[in-house]
Amino acid sequence: MVAKTIKMDNAHEQMLQILGSIQLPAEWQGEIQRMTQELDHLQQMQNRKAAIDEQLCRLSRALVNGGISEDKYERKRATL
Repeated sequence: MVAKTIKMDNAHEQMLQILGSIQLPAEWQGEIQRMTQELDHLQQMQNRKAAIDEQLCRLSRALVNGGISEDKYERKRATL
């Protein structure tokens, strides 16, 4: 048996059509939507944590370098 070849563009289009025709049960769709929202929320929390960590790092450097007093450091740290 000789294997037939097809162009990648055609295969890609066919796969998109096949995947586009798949319909999940309604209860699955709701669950997937809930999971997606949870992942979005988790990503937002991770981004916020990274931003706070960066602010704390800058604040600590400012304290060590004498750019701010300990009182000011503690006040700003408490607001984060």
